[in-house]
Amino acid sequence: MLKDDDDKRKLAELIKHLSDYGSSLKILIVGISDTGRNLVCNHRSLERCVNEISLQPILITALRDIIIKGSKRLGIIFHDDVIDDIVDISGGYPHFIHLIALKCAEEAIAIGSDKILPQDLEGSLSLAANFSEGGLKRNYEEAIKKNTKNSKKVLLAASLCHPKGFLVSELVEMTKEAIDPELKKSIITSCLSRWVKDESLGIILKVGRGHYKFSDPRFMSYIKMVNGITFDEGLLIADSLKNEYSKRYISNH
Repeated sequence: MLKDDDDKRKLAELIKHLSDYGSSLKILIVGISDTGRNLVCNHRSLERCVNEISLQPILITALRDIIIKGSKRLGIIFHDDVIDDIVDISGGYPHFIHLIALKCAEEAIAIGSDKILPQDLEGSLSLAANFSEGGLKRNYEEAIKKNTKNSKKVLLAASLCHPKGFLVSELVEMTKEAIDPELKKSIITSCLSRWVKDESLGIILKVGRGHYKFSDPRFMSYIKMVNGITFDEGLLIADSLKNEYSKRYISNH
């Protein structure tokens, strides 16, 4: 994993030289970014010699099929509500579908059960969080070191907002309506400001005036897993709010 901008520039120069000399060698760069250019430190001269492919989250029907087909082969029945929760938590990433479903199946097999019910999911989410990528776990722990109880609440609220980002007003509303109505706005904005200012955390990015998003979209899934979030009245409110916020992005589709 390349984190240093100087290393990214060196890689960009290598790709450029290979292209200039007509080399048949191909380099594959995989990363999480809004544009391919950001992965090589905005090296503009690369645009003519690279082919950029953007991978979008998988459709809900395909994600459900992963669980259904796998469960049939194991002879295990996933309750429909469990499937819906896993799909929602995954954020469209098949990695989390496989991880959560695997932990559910392992727990069911361990107790000799062939059914996975809604009450079984929370424990499996905790196990899945423990087996997640180390970088996600470390950054999350750093983010909640200060004012831990409230930081957890605000991060969870942010993970329930729209995947493309959220406004400060939306984060405040989501926190108060879906997580904790007693949490003060000043605490919510203080947490957000701290995460944005501390670039070493790599949690939240400011993408515009009053507009923020997760630097790694997988954080949204990880936060839901580590908090063991499953469908309840609060999540119903969160889904309604997220649908309302999504109207700002309709023109971008």
